[in-house]
Amino acid sequence: MSHETTDDQLIFSFVVPAYNEELHIKKTLQDIHAAFEPDRRQEYEVVLVDNGSDDRTVEIAESMDSRTFVKPEMGISELRNFGASVASGKIVVFIDADVSLTPAWRTDIEPHLTRLLDGNREVIGSHYRPNPDTPFPLICWFVGQFENPRATFLPGGHTILTRDAFDEIGGFDPEFSTSEDIDFCHRATASGFDVRHRPDIGVIHMGDPSSVRQFVKRECWHGGSDFESLGRMLTSRTAWATLFFLIAHLALVYFLIRGSALGASAAVVAIAGQSVATSLHLFPRSSIRLRLINSLNAYIYFLGRVCSVKTLFQESRRG
Repeated sequence: MSHETTDDQLIFSFVVPAYNEELHIKKTLQDIHAAFEPDRRQEYEVVLVDNGSDDRTVEIAESMDSRTFVKPEMGISELRNFGASVASGKIVVFIDADVSLTPAWRTDIEPHLTRLLDGNREVIGSHYRPNPDTPFPLICWFVGQFENPRATFLPGGHTILTRDAFDEIGGFDPEFSTSEDIDFCHRATASGFDVRHRPDIGVIHMGDPSSVRQFVKRECWHGGSDFESLGRMLTSRTAWATLFFLIAHLALVYFLIRGSALGASAAVVAIAGQSVATSLHLFPRSSIRLRLINSLNAYIYFLGRVCSVKTLFQESRRG
């Protein structure tokens, strides 16, 4: 499969970082191609930057009309930056290897396309529509994220901007091993760009966690970036909330050992209050039912984030 393009016709470069994604990469690429059928194949290219996969990711990508590069020495930020550096399109679409475009993606982005090409200072994209196979109650967390009008960042798995804007913002920071997308969006906002969650441009995250255990592991990994240094921890609201959650649990254990019912009750109220407040803040327009369910999910979320506190001490020992 191949298609010819000219510089004038090529609009989009889909930059796909990947590592051992043979389970999802075929559908990701199929859905990109399908979104541009039947008469827009000349408008896009796919740049896949592989992190040294030892499965069939590269083989599949090469068989499906992707410009494929293997960079085993790079971190996630560097993979994204390299992909952008070799991209030929006017607009870079960062899409993760386990994220699937909806069939109407190309049509849905049309109202936003002129503004981007005219040089408006915008970074757009969307949070993921949840995979319908995600189990209850976890699916409520991802439904809430997608519906959240207060979203101040875009996931790196679906971020769209011009190459000039990407260069001006300075790319993704290689110092971040995760949450590089949050940092990127904060710097974009500081540079005067309007970072906007556009739920009308749909993608589905095929890699949603399929169990509570996977959700906890996922948040443990994501939370590591908040504790990679003392300085980063001190400036992260999520890190402070995580420490509060940890201290409240330690206080609960202490008061239970001391036999203080009042102290234990206060600790329980603090933990429950934090979970409810987190749900209300993150999902302000969700139904009451969804916000109540996400109070439980917020508790699970912080359990994972507490696990990431160990990163601070690991980094300290290395230093």
